[in-house]
Amino acid sequence: MWLLALSLLVLLTEGLGILHEAPLYRSNRPPSPRGLETKYFIKLKDGHDMDEFISFLPASRGIWPDVGVTVLNQHKDLLDGLEASLPSVLLNAIRRIEDVEYVQEIGTVKLGQTIWNLDRIDQDQLPLDDNYNVAGTGEGVTAYVIDTGINPAHGEFGGRAKIMFDSFNADGKDCVGHGTQVADIIGGTYFGVAKKVNLSSLKVFPACSMEGDESSIVAAFNYLVTRVQQPAVVAISVYVPGGSNYLDDVVRNFMIKTNVTVVTLAGNEQYDACNDSPGRVAEVLTVGATDEQDNRATFSSYGSCTDLYAPGVSILSATYTGEWNVAYMTGTSASCPHVAGAVALLLENSPGLTPNETHELIVEQATSGVVKDAKGGPNLLLRVENPTSSG
Repeated sequence: MWLLALSLLVLLTEGLGILHEAPLYRSNRPPSPRGLETKYFIKLKDGHDMDEFISFLPASRGIWPDVGVTVLNQHKDLLDGLEASLPSVLLNAIRRIEDVEYVQEIGTVKLGQTIWNLDRIDQDQLPLDDNYNVAGTGEGVTAYVIDTGINPAHGEFGGRAKIMFDSFNADGKDCVGHGTQVADIIGGTYFGVAKKVNLSSLKVFPACSMEGDESSIVAAFNYLVTRVQQPAVVAISVYVPGGSNYLDDVVRNFMIKTNVTVVTLAGNEQYDACNDSPGRVAEVLTVGATDEQDNRATFSSYGSCTDLYAPGVSILSATYTGEWNVAYMTGTSASCPHVAGAVALLLENSPGLTPNETHELIVEQATSGVVKDAKGGPNLLLRVENPTSSG
């Protein structure tokens, strides 16, 4: 069957110059198994009629539908070329068509630089090495995000994000961006720490506001306490300046009843994080912010209630508008989800970890002594396990 189709195509090419064989340029992809289709760019010689060339291809002529060439895109406005998918058995026959200048396998592309914040947390020391290598993806773990809602349709989430709860009985969608960005830092496909974690949103702000009251947060924890699916982590990039005994008790009891780790932010008040809730709760992982040079961010709170620091300046992540829009986020709100993602990585391999064990592991793995101007609290920077490096 395959040989018949190839023979027919070769016979058709004889009249157009079978002695011609266009160059083939291989890509950076692993070779496809023989017989499977591969995507190619086919560059025609200048001035040749693309429509005539396409009509000549076996799929168009009905030579053998199962062994045809699928034209995916044409590039007439740029050059005489097209993108096509074809099985390896037809490759040389295509190259023998006189109209063809060359054939090139379509390769993979990547951004020229790894996102700085991810690059930083998988190594002990600067300078950055332009890589993010991490043991695990967070698959099978759920991160519960208590925030402004989420845009679950964003491409970064790959169908892993859902709306679980809205304190105001609305649709739970994010219309300010904060919650979506936090969720993406935890578990986005490109921008996230744990790239396959499941993400469930609990919205605690009314409509499109970034101002609310703590009763909404209490309501979210109250809803979640009987519905949480293990293994899990809770990320709450929200705080009450001046503290709240009631919220502290709610968070503490939630952790006891569910055995789930809660991660929060140190706050952006430039003072002792022990002033605010729920960051002052000893059982919670409380996170301050650093910049690209390991400086404590000027806005970041600090002190003995801050367990460690994580990147929190100019963090690129998904936003609430559109399917692929992104924006920068700065604040300890961006630092908290880095640690929540790191917790998800731990839970993937050790789903039975208690909050206390998780707390100890996160602190134990952190890089010591690199945060500049830590202001008396623990001088620790988040570090995720890198299977390719010991430093």
